[in-house]
Amino acid sequence: MKKIILFTLLFGGKLIAQPTFTSNDMIDVGFSYSSKEITNASTANVTATGANSVWNYSNINAGTTTVFSYVSPIGKPGASNFPASTLCQQSTSTQGNIGYSFYVKSSTLFSFDGIFSTTAAGPTVSQFNPNMDIYRFPLTLNSAFTQPIGGTTTVDVFTYYREGSQTSTCDGFGTLTTTLGTFQNVLRIKTIQLYSDSLSFDGGSIVSNYEIEIYSWISAASKGIPLMSISSISIDNAAPTIFGTLSSEPALRIEETQTLPFSIFPNPANEDFSIQFPQDLKANLNAEIYSVTGKLVKSISNITSTSTFNIATGDLAKGTYFIVLKNDKISGVQKLIIM
Repeated sequence: MKKIILFTLLFGGKLIAQPTFTSNDMIDVGFSYSSKEITNASTANVTATGANSVWNYSNINAGTTTVFSYVSPIGKPGASNFPASTLCQQSTSTQGNIGYSFYVKSSTLFSFDGIFSTTAAGPTVSQFNPNMDIYRFPLTLNSAFTQPIGGTTTVDVFTYYREGSQTSTCDGFGTLTTTLGTFQNVLRIKTIQLYSDSLSFDGGSIVSNYEIEIYSWISAASKGIPLMSISSISIDNAAPTIFGTLSSEPALRIEETQTLPFSIFPNPANEDFSIQFPQDLKANLNAEIYSVTGKLVKSISNITSTSTFNIATGDLAKGTYFIVLKNDKISGVQKLIIM
């Protein structure tokens, strides 16, 4: 039975203010990042907690790389199973299987809705009930919550039922060093999951009991993607298996998309520019401006214009930018040049 487990600040001798992570810092449509498997995860010491912690994992070895992209859930395979989802993570396994993880992002939480994947055995659908919260906002040192874990996973004609609970606590902040670099303003999240999976089969039932401990290091710069994650999983009280990942900070994909059609004029722009979009898409519409490195440099929320709105460029340096226009379900990306 295959299981999918998906699942800072002292610098230069100076104490840095305690970071707070909000929904505005979370990953969104149009971003991608690479994740590397840690090959010596069992050597990681995770005992450091509290304010201004220093986590030095420069001796961690990185292995296979997987690239993840975040897209709109609209029209994606399996999306009909997750009508409330607002974000979809797309990945391809080393065997070539494509998987889609569906999430719900709001001002108060970021939660896991479920998974749809295809294999040689057919489609696999995992649905969480309730959604499994990953973060609740605002998130800072000592933030904590406990919730039930429940749901089903259907593989071919078999359905597994999950029941249990999880507790998540932000137990530290500070500076994280990995083989990918040094990251400041990092929050460390400790998650404990205790649950059982059961399957009715041939007049009986098969039950597996899980104890999982996950440590994740995130920051606003990582947009909630764990810069490092160490997980320990024990099944039916067996000796735990320890594994982990290292990730890069996400970057905005530079290709332009037209999922949400809009136009920019003039382009190139000088003192200001206008964005024009279909009038029926103005509800909950937001605009974000990113540099070519993927840094958010300006945002406009809750646009109420009928079909056109103007943005001044006085606070933006000359160069190339990407404009993301989006609402709860759809987004588009276009390039802008400021001269």
